[in-house]
Amino acid sequence: MKSRRLKPIYKGFSTAAYTERLEAAIQRYGLPFGAEWLRGNSPMNNINGDMPWASLSYMQPEAAVYWHNYLNEAMLDAGIYRRTDLRTITILHAPWHFGSRQWRFDLHAIKRYVRRALRGTNYIVMIEFEIYRNLYYWRQEQQQSYPEGKLICPHVQGIIWGPLPRSVRKAFDGGILGAPAVKLKRIYHLPGASLYMVKPPYKGRSAIFKGDGNIKRAPWPMKDMSLTLHHLCLKNLWQFTYSDLTLSGGEGVPILAAARRTWRKTQL
Repeated sequence: MKSRRLKPIYKGFSTAAYTERLEAAIQRYGLPFGAEWLRGNSPMNNINGDMPWASLSYMQPEAAVYWHNYLNEAMLDAGIYRRTDLRTITILHAPWHFGSRQWRFDLHAIKRYVRRALRGTNYIVMIEFEIYRNLYYWRQEQQQSYPEGKLICPHVQGIIWGPLPRSVRKAFDGGILGAPAVKLKRIYHLPGASLYMVKPPYKGRSAIFKGDGNIKRAPWPMKDMSLTLHHLCLKNLWQFTYSDLTLSGGEGVPILAAARRTWRKTQL
C-alpha cells in the first residue's frame, strides 16, 4: 500500500529571532518617535515590552502569538471547524502597492474597499505586507514614471466560508507578475491556517528570473532582509494593533468580537 504524504502545516516564525533583528535595527536607527512605550526595563525587551499582549502592537513579535490564540479560541467556540467549506483566501490589489521611499499605506481605505467587496460573505481576514528584495515601485504621473523604492504590497490573507459571489473576483485587480486577484485553498488544518494569517512583516520576497522567461517567487529570509527595511516597517506600523488590521463579515463578526473581548480582559 502506498503511503500518503501529509501536507505541510505552517508553524509560525521565531519570535526570538525577529526580536533580535528588530533590536539590531533599533540599535542602528533608534526607536521611532512616539514608540517609547514599546520599551521594557531590559534592553532585550525594547520590542516585546513587559506585557506584549496588552497592546497587541503589530510590530511586537510576541503579540502575534497572543492574537492568534484569541482568534483560534473564538473560532473553536463558534464551531466553524465543523464546516466543510472552510477555505483560505488571499486578495491582491495593485492600487494598494507603494514604494519603500514613499510610504502610502491607507488602512481605512483598504478596510472600506474589502468590506464592500466581501459584503454578504463569512470571513475573518488580516491585512499584511510583502516586501520585495529586487522589484521596485514606479509611480505613474502625467505619462511619466518615478521610482519610489522597493516594492511593498499590502494584501489580505485569511479564512472564508460559505458561497463566494463572482463579483468578489472582479472587484480586485490582482498583484504583480500576473498573480491572481483572489486565490482560494481548502483548509485541512484550521489552527495552521489561522496562524498563517497572523504574522508581522518578518521576511520578504525575491523574484527569481528564470532562463525560460518565467519568474518565480522565493522567500527573502528574515536575516537577509536589511535592517533599513525592518526599521521602515517598525517606524510605520508600530502604532497599529493586530485588532486594527483584522476584518470580519457575516458569521465572522461575532467571532472577531469574541477575540477582542478576550484581549480586553487581559488588560484589566
